[in-house]
Amino acid sequence: ESATAATPSLRKPAVPVLTDEEPVALLDGICKTLSACDGQEPSWAVSWDEKKCYATAEVSLLGVPHKFVGAHRNSEDEAKSDAAKRILWYLQVPGYSDCFEPNPRSEAFLAKEIPAPPTNWASNSADGGSLQAAQKKTTLMRVQNRLQQLLARRLKPGQSVWEWSYETDPEDSSWPPLCQASVVIASVGKCFEGPWVRGQREAQIETSLEVAQALNSGVLMQELADADVHGDEVSNGQPSPHKRE
Repeated sequence: ESATAATPSLRKPAVPVLTDEEPVALLDGICKTLSACDGQEPSWAVSWDEKKCYATAEVSLLGVPHKFVGAHRNSEDEAKSDAAKRILWYLQVPGYSDCFEPNPRSEAFLAKEIPAPPTNWASNSADGGSLQAAQKKTTLMRVQNRLQQLLARRLKPGQSVWEWSYETDPEDSSWPPLCQASVVIASVGKCFEGPWVRGQREAQIETSLEVAQALNSGVLMQELADADVHGDEVSNGQPSPHKRE
């Protein structure tokens, strides 16, 4: 997704004062007829901050969703109108091209490069949980890929990068049952155990997060380096356990 490079500040309008509905309607009409917008009207979201609100519009430009945020206003109509005017200015629609100018004091205006957007700026706050859930589901694959790259020269043909085992609570009658996953990375001589959680899949993900933490901290890299220096064949020994602190 993309965002504008600089936050506009309001100039004295070069067009007659319009009603709050007119800029929104004009923007809808332009987006429906503009080929760059694929005939898609903007989608709107309005958020309240104490007694004022601001509107966020998402516009598809050349197949890329762009999000625009307006200033705080007293009503939803005023907020949507303000955001629509900014988009019309951005698109250089006649009559709106002189309504705004880049804010000369903004970080985006002063920086040599466009600053990174805030975390999850392109998602509504309600989507945050869904985004985190999706990222969590890919954790297992991402950690496995990292291990395969790290241990490629130590793995024998057909050898798995890790071996999983699971333990369930025999006294737990709920579904999914409480489960703890353990993974052995034999080529490093390490065993990781995750917390008890409900469901085998969740247990596997939690344990893979333990492995990811060891990768990020450099623990596995250091142990591999030490093994290479001393010529250790850790894959033939008993793996040492690594549990959550």
